Amino acid sequence: MLYIWLRRVRLQQRIITLAPVVLTGLAGFSFAKEWLPAWALAVLALLATLIPSVAEKLEIETHADELKRSAAEYKSLQDRFRVLAKIIAKGGVQAAQQEAKIKAGHYDFSVDISLREAAGNAVVDPVQPSR
Repeated sequence: MLYIWLRRVRLQQRIITLAPVVLTGLAGFSFAKEWLPAWALAVLALLATLIPSVAEKLEIETHADELKRSAAEYKSLQDRFRVLAKIIAKGGVQAAQQEAKIKAGHYDFSVDISLREAAGNAVVDPVQPSR
């Protein structure tokens, strides 16, 4: 829902920004005087000046950046809850700890241990951290 609201706010901001420009342009074109009566051109010019001030006073423009941040935070929390639901659905925290791959022996660190021992015996130069 937040993303739909964000789309609407962005569209609304574009309309509020572009409508006065377009209306002023239409009211100012000389060929518009031939097609439209003078009162219609005056209404276009009036709307072009009223839209930004009315939008500001009514606070129609919602901050898109704040909405974007809120939507991203919501999505992150949704993903966290989804992960938690999968863990709890399998039997709680104890079941999740039993399924931990490192503690269950899925990884073999024998290569690292032998390299550490060889470096300690000065058979192999220790690996220097890269900068």
